[in-house]
Amino acid sequence: MTAKSRGFDPELIKSIMTDAIANFIESKCNSKFSKPPDFSEHNIIEYASNMRVFGLEKFNSPCYVSYINFFLSTQELKNKNPIGALILFLDYQSAERLLKSLGYSQANEDEEDAFFDTVGQLCETIASQFNNEIQNLGYKELAISKPLTFKNDVPGGAPFYYEETRYYELSAYFWKQKALVLNLTLGPVSKK
Repeated sequence: MTAKSRGFDPELIKSIMTDAIANFIESKCNSKFSKPPDFSEHNIIEYASNMRVFGLEKFNSPCYVSYINFFLSTQELKNKNPIGALILFLDYQSAERLLKSLGYSQANEDEEDAFFDTVGQLCETIASQFNNEIQNLGYKELAISKPLTFKNDVPGGAPFYYEETRYYELSAYFWKQKALVLNLTLGPVSKK
């Protein structure tokens, strides 16, 4: 059973993901996409009952990776039963520049722990924006986990809704290069 079979077709997901990131970027800075984002659909690769998350596949170079999970309720969050995941990948070479252009002036790669926190804040903000976008379409508000941030990959993978088999990917280009990639997997969410 995929999200598509429960009302989330890929074109709707593409629109929601693009709007979420575009609205966030427009509200934070004057940066614009160098070109329209690329959107694609992929099979989830399971790794130890989690979704494999390997950043080097996104950029062919080092990157930062942060993810959050979506839950149907705070009780489901407490029980660790996700309905979806949003995974953010930032290209290592442009991460600090992109974060600073988005208003995260404290972003400094020389202070790794603080930088990881900033990457996590960006992931959480985009996830919240996505949550707002689906609520505007009449879907229930989702609970959101705290972000976890890593370099290059997520050891052990990211939890996901186990009945989902596909994820959606949006690649965003800034300064004529791919700088940010979002992966989203989302199970069935009911209307309000």
